Amino acid sequence: MSPLNYFLYTVGPFQFVELMYLFISIIVLVVGFIAFYLFYRARRTARKMQLRLLYSEHISMLAICEGEQELQETIYDIHAQLKQQGLTEDEQGRGVLIKELVTAAKSMSGAAKENISAFYRAAGLDQITLSQLKSGAWHVKSRSIQTLSHLGQKQHIAKIYRHTNNRNELIRSEARVAVVKLTGFQGLRFLDVITYPLTEWEQLCLVHELSENHLPDFKHIPDWLHSDNDSVVEFALRLVESYRILELHGDVAFCLAHGQSSIRKKAVQAVRSINQPQTAPLLATQLLREEEDVQLVVLEAMGEVGSENDLAVLWPFLAHPRTVFKIAAARAIRNSHPYGMAMLRQRVDMEVHPWYILIPQLEEEVNA
Repeated sequence: MSPLNYFLYTVGPFQFVELMYLFISIIVLVVGFIAFYLFYRARRTARKMQLRLLYSEHISMLAICEGEQELQETIYDIHAQLKQQGLTEDEQGRGVLIKELVTAAKSMSGAAKENISAFYRAAGLDQITLSQLKSGAWHVKSRSIQTLSHLGQKQHIAKIYRHTNNRNELIRSEARVAVVKLTGFQGLRFLDVITYPLTEWEQLCLVHELSENHLPDFKHIPDWLHSDNDSVVEFALRLVESYRILELHGDVAFCLAHGQSSIRKKAVQAVRSINQPQTAPLLATQLLREEEDVQLVVLEAMGEVGSENDLAVLWPFLAHPRTVFKIAAARAIRNSHPYGMAMLRQRVDMEVHPWYILIPQLEEEVNA
């Protein structure tokens, strides 16, 4: 007996018809739900577009306001219009408005951006964002921190600051960048108390934010260079390198003896950027006692700040089994002595790889 005949024999013709009706009903319900969802989504999207157009006009009016009196009058008029249209109590309307204000603030600066921030605060939208900051969902909390920072809400800095050591990596990252965005170097005080590390991406973001029209304040950097948190030390070295803080040469040199090789690498790069008479002999000494991966960084640094007094420690690296070390040492020798290229030609066998390729390249770099 075939499976179909067995099924019909077992179920019976009337039960089979009932099953067909059941399946058809389910299909109709699913298709109806999909149609309703698509209609609802299209309607919501269309309304969102209408709101964005409306809000863009209001934001344009705010941006061109000149003087406190004109700004306050414009804020009052806009708020009255929104209230009349029922948008002040509309959750979707408020959400779209906040997003539009954030987008506008990102593309503006100066008085125009301050006007946007003033409206955001006067309309009470900051309180809505603060309520979202209490959410248990990490993405809601992170977005609220971003919103407050982009709209320059310095009065809420304490509420953001408490999240700089949050156990969630994304929340604490947003909070750390936010406090620096709002208060510059002053916001870096969280480096004194954090227990979670700074990621490399966070460090790059923080350096970028500090470069955005914030007055430098280097008084705490010596303490950070001696911090027990390795990531704080690394970030402090990055600041020394970025701002070329010459007076911290001694503190940076101290980091050359750090237990972490990544810190020593960063210290080499930092000390190279603040080159002083004692830098070259310091790096020469460091080269002799380092492990291979750090030695390469030291060789590259000596290519910029080395002197003819360092040749004795550089010659042995021309015979290193790894080509990358040979190249770094050859560049350092070339740059450390006026006759560096001639000395290299005398020292190496031009018939042997990689010198028959490398020496002409080094000479081309000089002539370029």
